[in-house]
Amino acid sequence: MKKGVTLIELILVVAILGLMSTTVVIAANPAKRLAQARDATRKNDIGQIVNALISYEVFSGKYPDENGCDSSIGIKVM
Repeated sequence: MKKGVTLIELILVVAILGLMSTTVVIAANPAKRLAQARDATRKNDIGQIVNALISYEVFSGKYPDENGCDSSIGIKVM
């Protein structure tokens, strides 16, 4: 009698490995992790801007004046 692997057993092993790898990819969800990392960076950047504005206000007694940035009032600059 010959000992070997049947086609059914091989297909079954490949299917199980496919399901396992799909589960790992779904659990890890790299796109979500990258989005969370970008959000954390944005929050950190905003915190640094806030700290800089507070430091400026403490040092000079007022917040910085607008310096011709028209985007905050909605004027389209050509």
